[in-house]
Amino acid sequence: TKEKVAMPSVLVIDDEEDVVDTIADILSQINGVTITKTIQTDKAVSLLNETQFDYVVRDYNLQDGTGIDIFKIARKAQPQAKFYLITGTALNSNTHPEIKNMHGFLYKPFKIEEIEGLLFKEFITQDELDDLIG
Repeated sequence: TKEKVAMPSVLVIDDEEDVVDTIADILSQINGVTITKTIQTDKAVSLLNETQFDYVVRDYNLQDGTGIDIFKIARKAQPQAKFYLITGTALNSNTHPEIKNMHGFLYKPFKIEEIEGLLFKEFITQDELDDLIG
């Protein structure tokens, strides 16, 4: 018998609580995924230093910092994690070279299907996704 693979843990960071809740609600449809969410940059930094996450989804513009600031901290604390950036800001790799290391982007305003398509592909097969949202 195969050893069961542990389900992933996800940290969701955005200064808009409704965005954090929406992403968490979507991810909660996947059985076994552990979701941690915060709207505070300092709390996010503490979590990144205390808890291992497989995925980090965060906003670019935060009230007390940027998603790039958190990415730099998280990359050191969580080198194994995959990072996704949520942004309503046009970014390019010349002015923000760190974005080359992102696994994906969600541009605001985004549709629920975009979140599902970007994040679900990490956790489940396309057939499972079709069954879940079908």
